[in-house]
Amino acid sequence: MERLTPAQRAAYVLREAFDYPYGRIAEVLGQSQTNARQLVSRARRHLAAEKRATVTAADHRQFLTAFSTASQEGNVAVLEELLREEIVSYSDCMGAAQAA
Repeated sequence: MERLTPAQRAAYVLREAFDYPYGRIAEVLGQSQTNARQLVSRARRHLAAEKRATVTAADHRQFLTAFSTASQEGNVAVLEELLREEIVSYSDCMGAAQAA
């Protein structure tokens, strides 16, 4: 999971862990539904092909604590924000085509 882009990680977790429909994933990430499907597909391929990277115990504990608290409180907005915290989209097509 550590090797996925933040967008791939968020899309994958929302789909696989929470069974979000692709349309809702697209809304959360500010992407098209097609892009949301592609993010999940790429995440699956990366996870199938790569070994796991090591995460520090402190980072792991911090994420699990925040995730657990938000889950127990039923705070979906916090969970969504936690999963998309680092997402940034860049585009450089000068308006000639849709690109990200």
